[in-house]
Amino acid sequence: MEGINKHNEPYYSSAIGTMTIHNENYISFVPHEGVGMHQLPEMKKEVHFLTKHLKGKKLPFISYSQTVQKIKNEELNYMKNTLPKLITKMAIVVNEGLSKYIIHTAIYFSRPTFPTKVFTNKNKAMDWLLNDN
Repeated sequence: MEGINKHNEPYYSSAIGTMTIHNENYISFVPHEGVGMHQLPEMKKEVHFLTKHLKGKKLPFISYSQTVQKIKNEELNYMKNTLPKLITKMAIVVNEGLSKYIIHTAIYFSRPTFPTKVFTNKNKAMDWLLNDN
């Protein structure tokens, strides 16, 4: 479902989470409670939403991936091929343990072409994302 939130920001809520283009010029993805893995069909819908609203513009992206338990190769390949067209850098917020291990492994194998950092602290992630450091 696509809409505009109370801050007048476009968002798309899929089966796995909510993608928002923020007024502060960044994109966020927040998974729905209990979602532990990405789903390629939903990712394609989210990319369509971003492409439609960004209109060629690229923005920093933050993903709150504390609940990620699995990422499939086809999903990694899709992200590797599409995200560079939409984002300038990516901060990924995880918990210590399994989600951190899975995300680090995914980054190692996918080798993103844009700056990417993993954080366990949301504030540090946002600071890095929104500042030129």
